Parts: sequence; structure tokens; C-alpha cells
Amino acid sequence: MKLMTMNVVNWECAWQYAQDFSNSLSKAGQEGEIEQLCIRPGGWACFRSEGPAHELLKDFSERHKGKTIHHEWANEEECGSSLWQEGRESRYIPPRESPGWDGLTRDVTGKVENWEMCAAFHNKLDLCWNAYTDKYRGLPMSQIQDRAVEIMATVFCYGQLRKLSWHKSWIALLNLLDDPLETVRDAWIAARGVNLEHNFEFDLSYIAEKIDYERSCSHEVEQSQSL
Repeated sequence: MKLMTMNVVNWECAWQYAQDFSNSLSKAGQEGEIEQLCIRPGGWACFRSEGPAHELLKDFSERHKGKTIHHEWANEEECGSSLWQEGRESRYIPPRESPGWDGLTRDVTGKVENWEMCAAFHNKLDLCWNAYTDKYRGLPMSQIQDRAVEIMATVFCYGQLRKLSWHKSWIALLNLLDDPLETVRDAWIAARGVNLEHNFEFDLSYIAEKIDYERSCSHEVEQSQSL
């Protein structure tokens, strides 16, 4: 079994550089250079690789001179941190059996495991949302209106769950559910009861227009494929 290194990276998050770095990491993931990539808001990312990902970071640092990249890594045999600027690296490796070694290893391991858990929840939540919208895409408007309360609650809960996507104490629990969106929605409706429609304002016409638009786009694609 190959030894994988956990990497935590933070970079200056001016939009154009953050986007370019995100694209570089995504490409590295697609090419198999790194695994389990998780890009976090605010210019953070974690991933696993065979050894510290020094060459990947050197390439980005050389292409964007003046931008600073902070890198921490850890595996069973080594850990360290580095600062990249204009293709040059300042590296620090704490002595083994030292408090610095233990502290850095715990910090990297905690961040990687937490962010991977949150990324898994993000993916599960989006799959649940897509499955839900697919179920209603082909229904006539009368049936959609009959389910107005459920639809409004689902839209609301999906938005709220996305805001919780980096809250580890909630995510650890929600990740145990097969369909966290449905479970939270049903609990929220039960708690609100008959007052749901009065307590939650939402423009149902927006949902209807969105579903109709997606249906028309899907129909146009089917027609073009049949030509």
C-alpha cells in the first residue's frame, strides 16, 4: 500500500489567482497527480499525494511571481511546512519527537479529515437536490402547485444546509443520513406544522419558471439529437 501525504495549502485569494490555482489543482487531480482534492472558500485546499507536492506548488509559484503560497504536509514518516514565493521555497521540518512535530501533524490531519468530510457532505447534498428536482421536472404545473409547501421547504432547507457545509459538528451527523435534504425538510415541516406557509415566504413562480425553462432546454436538446 502506497504512503500518501496529506497536504494543506493556503494562497493569496485575489480572484484571478485563486481561480487559476484552483484550476491547476483540479487538473492535477484529473491527471492522477493528486487525490481527494477539496477546495475550500477563502483560498484553502487540501489533497493527498505520493509525497509532499513540492513540484506542483513550485510550478504555480513560478507562474505567478509575488504571490505567496503556504504549504503544510504530513504522513506517517515526515511532516513540515513551507512558504513559496516566485518559485523559491523556505522550508521548515520540525525535529521528530518534538512538540512542533506533534502539533503540525495534528493540525494537518485535523484540517484534511474535516474538509474531506465536508466535501463528501457537499457532494451528497447536491446529489439529493438534483434527484429531487429531476423528480418534479416532468410534472404538470397543477401537481407542482399541489406540492407547493414541500417544494418551498425543500428549497429553503437546501439553502440552509449549504450554509452549514463547513460546520463539522453538524456535518458529522448529517453525513450519516442517506438523504439529509429529505430528512431535514420533513423535520422542518413537522416543526412548523400548518404555519409553514405563513412563516416562510417564497416566490413559487420562480420555481415554476425554472422548471419550465429546464424542461424546454431538455426538449430542445432531444430534438437536436434526433436530427
